[in-house]
Amino acid sequence: MSLFPGVYENGRPDGPVVVLLHSSLSSARQWQALISELQGHWRILNLDLLGYGQAPAPHDKERPFSLAQEVQRIEGILADYEVESFTLVGHSFGGAVALKLAYELGDRVESMALFEPVAFHLLNPDSEGLTEVLSISGQMTQADNFQAAQQFVDYWNGKGYFAALPERLQAGMAAQVPKVRQDFEGLIGEGYTLTDYRALTLPCLLMAGEQSRRSSRAVAKALSHTLPDCRFTFTPGGHMAPISHSEAVNKHILCFLDSISSHPARY
Repeated sequence: MSLFPGVYENGRPDGPVVVLLHSSLSSARQWQALISELQGHWRILNLDLLGYGQAPAPHDKERPFSLAQEVQRIEGILADYEVESFTLVGHSFGGAVALKLAYELGDRVESMALFEPVAFHLLNPDSEGLTEVLSISGQMTQADNFQAAQQFVDYWNGKGYFAALPERLQAGMAAQVPKVRQDFEGLIGEGYTLTDYRALTLPCLLMAGEQSRRSSRAVAKALSHTLPDCRFTFTPGGHMAPISHSEAVNKHILCFLDSISSHPARY
């Protein structure tokens, strides 16, 4: 039994390993449609990130939250499951964590597929995208948890989206807002730069939604010009397309994984 709660293993025990990292205010459950496609060929580690699903909240209360805390936990999980080399799939906050993990683990990460990694620390200080993010982050800091959840969800999905959700989901999202605030803290405070990430020579699929926000599209654009072996594509939908338009996004992921595999799967 794993020592790490919030880790779900699926697929072929002897298959190549893929690690799935979800977005903020979500959980490992967001990848169920993709898992159903991957499980015949891949060994899948689907993770709840800190403070979501069954994973514990960040434990270090003395220091500001950082992406390093997510990476440290994931490294422990990889050791616990005896994983040496693997592919990363990440969305939004999970995509930003994936970038840092790939940089720090080097050749152990064989490839990665990212949907709008919100590595806001890569944006220029005077950019409109960063100004937009700092504004929504500041609003969430001043609001109570319910109001902050509404602000966050509507920012990524459109005005009125939160109000249309069932009350049970609204309450669950509000309960997770403290971690969302920490996610913003870690994303904005991360120290790695585009120059650092230029060293990531692994094959990368980078995706962005056709109706996404300026902030996340700006990060995706910057990375598409930085990562040496990057395939960039737009998909239908907005920032939450891996959930709202999962069939279209998963098709790109599956084609990418087939293209970089020495033994392509037949999905």
